[in-house]
Amino acid sequence: VWMDGSNNFDKTHIMPIITPCFPSMNSCYNVGVPQRKRITQEFAKASKIMDEIANGNGNWGDLLKQNTFFKDHPHYIRVSISAPNEADHRAWFGFCESKLRILIAPLDSQELKREVYPFAKFFTQTLEQEDENGSCSTDEINNSEDEDRDE
Repeated sequence: VWMDGSNNFDKTHIMPIITPCFPSMNSCYNVGVPQRKRITQEFAKASKIMDEIANGNGNWGDLLKQNTFFKDHPHYIRVSISAPNEADHRAWFGFCESKLRILIAPLDSQELKREVYPFAKFFTQTLEQEDENGSCSTDEINNSEDEDRDE
């Protein structure tokens, strides 16, 4: 049960959004300072677009434009995961996603004017070759601005 007043650990949560059912829990437990900053930036961006729509200077297409993550961020770390079936993949993805917060925290730096935040999302890829166990896993760092990535 989430208890801000009496639980010191709950007091440290950056962006508590508490579930309305019992037991109450923080649904944004994994949100850190970089993620909260990015979320508030996106809310401000959406608010500006909504104001333009309300004033007749914009349309819903402006609000629903496709994400341009790879164009906006030429430097990123790509972590590829795979599993023999969809259920295992979802479990493994959840585990890896939870560990991204630990990776991101020391990379984010206001002194170096470096903002780091996760973009954990499924991208379907068919592998032409598999290893002896029937799966493949790679990690790579990509700094290529020339590579055009689709979501």
